[in-house]
Amino acid sequence: MATPTTEELHTIKSDHAKRILIYQDMSERGVVTYLLMHKKSYFHKASFKEVPKQFRKRKTFDAAERAALELLVNYKEYFK
Repeated sequence: MATPTTEELHTIKSDHAKRILIYQDMSERGVVTYLLMHKKSYFHKASFKEVPKQFRKRKTFDAAERAALELLVNYKEYFK
């Protein structure tokens, strides 16, 4: 997963950016995991089942941000 170029970042639509969410989950033992969630539209609930398996869970926030950017740059490829 390479970092997107500035041209690719400018092609991200603002309504697509509002559909990818990063959810922080903390276990009872203090282990933090970040789940990437997708919201189809305003009327739908956010769900992590629609996100491809390789992008669903991350251990650090930086890794979750990189995965979210990858999903946003290639939004039409992953969410049809």
